[in-house]
Amino acid sequence: MMPFVGRLESTLTGRSPVKVTLPEDIIYPGEWVSAGYNGEGMVNAWGCGVALGLMVLGREESDSSKIVGRPNGPLDSWFI
Repeated sequence: MMPFVGRLESTLTGRSPVKVTLPEDIIYPGEWVSAGYNGEGMVNAWGCGVALGLMVLGREESDSSKIVGRPNGPLDSWFI
């Protein structure tokens, strides 16, 4: 019913993130996942993939316009 989409905490994985120097506008590396689907939950896979891509890019807060496969507004407004 509710897949998990997002960054995995290092306390969950048991692995430490790689330390790198990046500009502030880039999300630091880590492990990301879109998982936990069941038989009827697969209809959400496309939207979860798009949401995960926006999270990795650090664009959850950006107000995106509606296109095929993506609702409009920031990521938080996609989910009820």
